[in-house]
Amino acid sequence: MSARTSPNFFHCSSSPKEQLSQWLHFANSVFNRLEDLPVPTLAAVNGYALGGGCECVLTTDYRLATPDLRIGLPETKLGIMPGFGGSVRLPRMLGADSALEIIAAGKDVGAEHALKIGLVDGVVKTKRS
Repeated sequence: MSARTSPNFFHCSSSPKEQLSQWLHFANSVFNRLEDLPVPTLAAVNGYALGGGCECVLTTDYRLATPDLRIGLPETKLGIMPGFGGSVRLPRMLGADSALEIIAAGKDVGAEHALKIGLVDGVVKTKRS
């Protein structure tokens, strides 16, 4: 193994920009494959589904959540666009108004609101909730 430093970064094998681009392409292909599965898919969310977790949930056909759900795309508060298709899937699922509330404000929503706007299909109590 060899490693070296340069003025811009500690180098392991390739540039960070190149690695990030390759990783995002791979991750998007995984999420697209999940969305395109030829069988019904279900996400059972217990608690938090933020950022990439929310985007993964958006790839499924049916979504169930526990009452303590918090779901959203908080990375937009930092000026970072959702990297796995969430900014495309969310408006397609909810319509522009509800999606904009979540994407533009970086606002996460609870179970009842998620159910009301169609982000989840049901809220299910667990033994703990």
